[in-house]
Amino acid sequence: MLTFGHLARHNARNYPAKTAYVDGDRRIDWARLNERACRLAQFLLAAGVARGDRVASISCDCIELVEIVVACAKIGAVRVGVNHRYAPPEIAHILEDSGARVVFVQAALAGHLCEIAPDLSAAPLLVGFDGPHPFAVDYEAALAGHPSAEPDVAVVVDDPGYLFYSSGSTGLPKGVTTTWRQVIDSLCHIALNEGSGRGDVWLHTMPAGGIPLLILLRAIYHGATCVIMRRWDPEQACALIERERVTRTLVVPTMLVSLIHHPEVRRRDLRSLRQVIYGAAPCTPANIRLTMEVFPGVEMLQMYGATEATGMATMLFPEDHREALRTGEHDILASAGKPVPYMDVVVADEHGVTVASGEIGEVLIKGSLVTSGYWNAPQLTAEAVRDGWLHTGDLGRFDERGYLYLVDRKKFMIVSGGYNIYPVEVENVLARHPAVKEVAVVGVPDPRWGEAVKAIVSLRPGRQASETELLGFCRSRIAGYKAPKSIELVDEFPRNAVGKLDKRTLRERYWADAGRRIGG
Repeated sequence: MLTFGHLARHNARNYPAKTAYVDGDRRIDWARLNERACRLAQFLLAAGVARGDRVASISCDCIELVEIVVACAKIGAVRVGVNHRYAPPEIAHILEDSGARVVFVQAALAGHLCEIAPDLSAAPLLVGFDGPHPFAVDYEAALAGHPSAEPDVAVVVDDPGYLFYSSGSTGLPKGVTTTWRQVIDSLCHIALNEGSGRGDVWLHTMPAGGIPLLILLRAIYHGATCVIMRRWDPEQACALIERERVTRTLVVPTMLVSLIHHPEVRRRDLRSLRQVIYGAAPCTPANIRLTMEVFPGVEMLQMYGATEATGMATMLFPEDHREALRTGEHDILASAGKPVPYMDVVVADEHGVTVASGEIGEVLIKGSLVTSGYWNAPQLTAEAVRDGWLHTGDLGRFDERGYLYLVDRKKFMIVSGGYNIYPVEVENVLARHPAVKEVAVVGVPDPRWGEAVKAIVSLRPGRQASETELLGFCRSRIAGYKAPKSIELVDEFPRNAVGKLDKRTLRERYWADAGRRIGG
């Protein structure tokens, strides 16, 4: 059974001069990447890191991050992902929770470690890289001081290989335990479904502290090439697609919207792009149609899954997108697709009993890729994984054709005057307005109804719409009790560490305001 340590060695032997990763002006081939990963693995062994020990990294996505992941795989160390966008208290929590023995720190982020280091109960070995840093050990010096021989370490593929910390939408980040086997199997299944291969050039756009690491590792699995974007910028994305002849990318819908509406997309030669994969939320029919217009011949594919399921559980395939646009059945585009063959997905009631098509319940996932549990959190594990079923906390329904529609997170359901209202349903209506760029619907305190529906909306550049117009648009298309009682126009939304709209922060703002008014 393979790990990414074996795969990197395989690529070095078979495609030594092929470009593996592009990071700004830097390029590295498979032979050089594997050699550096071996030196890094030898350094970790010399530092006393053993199989099962945790090794963390705090950095933007870069070539060094890939080397760290491969080095850990070569010696059976558990890679701990720390999203560089996390605040220092969140980073401190992850390092404490994981018990990381070594932490690799990008120089630009050294201040985070200096701030939290005095509060850590155990002092990890800190290794700095990518510029001047205050740490005793330097990354390049560590590589230069150790041999390039492959480490002689037996890695057990069913051991934990990765700790993927969740984005913390329900509190502090939780460490999801994932084995070497699960990550490889996940990429194998995804590759079969998306059709990617060795000839592809991937544009990597999402921070690999958590489960998006799988996107960064696709190149290792295939022996392909990956172009790393350290920070999302639609103009730079256009330039990289043209320069590197990118064939595939995975984005969240907000990234896609900023890309297809950017003027550079019409000026560049972007014909190499064959597939756009998106996740985290549905994409509106208008934006899907525009994507297929500005990227002629491109296939669109949506994935839905969970960190606790090592990635993907359902998929809306390219043929689904084409058929929906051809027939005008645009409701299909609001779905998360159908379950993939290797995962069982059901919608169940509060007792775990599967409900009928059309009925709303919690989405449960079962399969070999479901996590064995959260790191150091048996109670949370018992709540989330029961009889092998992952309770995702997502509310959804299946239609009679087998498409899964996500209604919302359980905790975001609005109860107003005794009615259950699902924000996604309201969001989907407002998203159809031609001036609306992005929308979030939350429940806010209401003295009469308990909660009232509030929509927060950002508009497309150059478009205008008033609160009255948007309220009327919504009320003409949805039941009155579901329609927003108020709409707030904003320029930007709060986002979490992986770039998703942070509805929890948005919602808490209104409840905190209510608490202050009551307290005053």
